[in-house]
Amino acid sequence: MVTKHSCEPFRVHCFVCSLESNVLTSEWKDTSMEYVGEHLAADLREVKTTEHLLGLMKNLKLSIEQKDEEIERICNGSYEDFISSFQEFVQHRRESEKVREELETIMEMSKSSGREIVLLGKEVDKAQVVLENIEKAMTTLSSCLPVLEAYSRLEKEISQKDYFNSLKSLEALESDLLPKLFPYNFASQMRQRLPVLKQEIKTAAQSELKDYLLNVRRLAPKIGRIAVDQAVKSSDAVEEVAAQNMVDLTPVHHCLHLYTLLESRQEFIDYYRIQRKKQVQLALEPPSSDLVSRAFLTSLWEEALAKIKQTIGNEASVSTDLTQMIRIKELILTFCHALKGFDLQIKDMMVIVSGIQDHYISLLMKKFVEIFRVIFNEDDYQPMEVRTEEEWRRLADAFPVVTETTEGQTAVAATNKFPRKFPFSAMVPKVFEQVKQFVDECLAFSSGMGLNIAQVRDAIRKWTKDLLSCTLCGCLCALLKKPTLGLTHLMQIFVNMNHLEEAKHHVEAYIGAVTGWTGDAATLDRKDMFKEACAEAEHQIYEKLREKIDEFVELNSYDWMLDEAEGHASSYMLDLVAFLENTFQAFVNRGLPLKVGTAACIHACQHIGQKMLPVLLDPGIKQMTNGALMQFNMDVLQCEQFACSAPIPGIDETALLLCFADVRQILDLFTAWDWSTYFHDVGKEKSKYLRVSPQVALMLLERLDRGSEKKPLFTSLKKTERDKKKLMEAVQKQLKYLCRSQQQDNHSAS
Repeated sequence: MVTKHSCEPFRVHCFVCSLESNVLTSEWKDTSMEYVGEHLAADLREVKTTEHLLGLMKNLKLSIEQKDEEIERICNGSYEDFISSFQEFVQHRRESEKVREELETIMEMSKSSGREIVLLGKEVDKAQVVLENIEKAMTTLSSCLPVLEAYSRLEKEISQKDYFNSLKSLEALESDLLPKLFPYNFASQMRQRLPVLKQEIKTAAQSELKDYLLNVRRLAPKIGRIAVDQAVKSSDAVEEVAAQNMVDLTPVHHCLHLYTLLESRQEFIDYYRIQRKKQVQLALEPPSSDLVSRAFLTSLWEEALAKIKQTIGNEASVSTDLTQMIRIKELILTFCHALKGFDLQIKDMMVIVSGIQDHYISLLMKKFVEIFRVIFNEDDYQPMEVRTEEEWRRLADAFPVVTETTEGQTAVAATNKFPRKFPFSAMVPKVFEQVKQFVDECLAFSSGMGLNIAQVRDAIRKWTKDLLSCTLCGCLCALLKKPTLGLTHLMQIFVNMNHLEEAKHHVEAYIGAVTGWTGDAATLDRKDMFKEACAEAEHQIYEKLREKIDEFVELNSYDWMLDEAEGHASSYMLDLVAFLENTFQAFVNRGLPLKVGTAACIHACQHIGQKMLPVLLDPGIKQMTNGALMQFNMDVLQCEQFACSAPIPGIDETALLLCFADVRQILDLFTAWDWSTYFHDVGKEKSKYLRVSPQVALMLLERLDRGSEKKPLFTSLKKTERDKKKLMEAVQKQLKYLCRSQQQDNHSAS
């Protein structure tokens, strides 16, 4: 083992050798250092060559130990100062870190403050710019205000017909204010406007002169008579004053002064003299009959007609007041009557009346849409009932259908018993009354248009047909789509529509009576006037029936592990059948058409069959017993008994039973266990179980198989049960084979 002391001679030897080598190979620039180096190298060689190496090593070791002790002593003496100095250094370092963080915080705050100061400076600059702009704007406005005030004063003076002051204002603007103003757009517009204003003042002055000339012409005969009397009676002074007082010359002087200010004095003098000469010529010449020729009158009428058509058309197109529309029509007809006296064509005016008539009918239709909606909202949709003779008389006067005898019923008027019920609700006579009101308002517009009785009758029949087939039918369709209506409400609305359909000939009779038609009575064109509304009512009835059936079917709570059937149909099925019986009895009692009741009954049975099959084939059912299957079979039997009970008179029972054919064939197959027939007829068109697919049969058979595993042990050991188990397994194999065969056939076909 090599120890520290055993290595000492070797390390000293290495040291000496290296020292010798360094001394010998070093280049000494100084002569003294060369001398020392030579002697040291010689001594070292001597030590190495002699036997003094161990002593030297020992001395060196002692010297090293002494140096180590000195170093340790020095370190021990300075350790506490070193520790204290290091602690002070750490403390100063922490303080310097704090100072550095504070400096960074101060620097960040100074930067943020600097940024804010910069932003504030920018805002100050912007504010300064805004302030300068405001000052410039104020200066500009101050320079513009006198011009604007002068122009406003000018407009006001012209509107007040103060033409003298307006000319002074205009002169001030033109010569003094506008030239000093910067050429703004409004100033340019004012400059362009000043000549127009001058012309307006001149035109106004000329208008006053024309009024003066007209007054002179009117007074000329009287003045002439006075002048003649003056000459005859020689009463110069009195009559002269009287003749002068008859003519006011103020307009002439006024107009002359204005024209003088406008520097058009000579223009006024020339115009005045020419007009006076024309008046003299008219007074001296005999009247002429060709001042207004036929061609001139015709051309004047054609020019006026275009403006009349445009004005009346614009006013009538935006009007919503029916009374105002009739008033416009009457004024136009009066105007046309006056035009006939001048032998002018009024064909275009009658076209205007026709357009107003179309707009009037359109407004009338919109009005009755709101009326029908109010009637529908107020109706209770229950058969109408009258309690006294007076109420019956009022109803009979308003709606004559109540006094008629319908097929299979005694006339209502033939009995005196009260209260009396009618199949329709209060909506029907109200609607009938409003239809008559519509006819009256149509007649009010048609009168005075020069139409004969047949034309008026045909027009009103057309509008009434549109009211019934479009407006009323549309309102009924909108009513039927309301989700708040129940099944009884829908049936009552259907009954109401039937009675409104039957009342068409009464409407036709009323039209003939108010128009004065004495020919053969006709009926409104469309036989199925409420066809769309009836179709919508049937659709809504079907929807309500489906909703109620869904509600009942969702109440089923089959126990698919039932050991034995209850012996009667489930409660939900009994409730469903009772609901259907009451509903279709209401169909019959309310007098709905048999085809509607038949279609609704078939639709209800179809929906029940479609809802029952998914209940049986629910994927959530994993196991089933024969008892549960028999209970389900009793519910289906209850549905079939309802179908055979003829809920609607004359309905085809076979058609109703076909609605349950899918589920019935499945139940017959399993209740009769008729697998031999099933396998024998599979794939044939006349198969007894044509609607039962192998997949459905296999699924139900597997459920029954799993349900049979829950039976007690002793029951399963019976021979009959074992035989049934074997038969079930054989049937399952055969069904699986059929399923695979069908899949292969389908794959080959695809």
